[in-house]
Amino acid sequence: MDDVAHLLLGFAIARFLRIAGAPIDKLAVGAALVGSVLPDIIWLAGIAPYDAAHRIPYYAAIALPFVALKKTRWAAICFVLALAAHVIIDAYIHVGEWMPLYPMSSWEVVGKINYWQEPLVMVGYWIAVLALVGLTYVIKPSGGAQNNKHA
Repeated sequence: MDDVAHLLLGFAIARFLRIAGAPIDKLAVGAALVGSVLPDIIWLAGIAPYDAAHRIPYYAAIALPFVALKKTRWAAICFVLALAAHVIIDAYIHVGEWMPLYPMSSWEVVGKINYWQEPLVMVGYWIAVLALVGLTYVIKPSGGAQNNKHA
């Protein structure tokens, strides 16, 4: 998935959490946006190879202390959820054998297509991402989220 789609998906995740009643503020939305593209930034900057940059437990370990703090709890949750969505989706639409939960699990995803070589896959995921973002503007928030206008 391209990084613009990853960003939109991260935004949608934050908005869905807000709809569900989570206290999502600007920090949490920002964390979701960062998490949604961080694996690619780390890989493209040459900090880590692609497969190492796309492993969820490394980032979850970094975010864990922030979950314990009330002020940053939802930002950390948004960060990890957006990052996990990025990694899991990429595993299925990039050819190769990926272990997104390594070193905690040897669960392996075998990607059989490269999205950039399959126009229908690219169109399909763009329709899905735009539909998810659109839904966040149609679905009414739960009672706890009605006064939360940050996301």
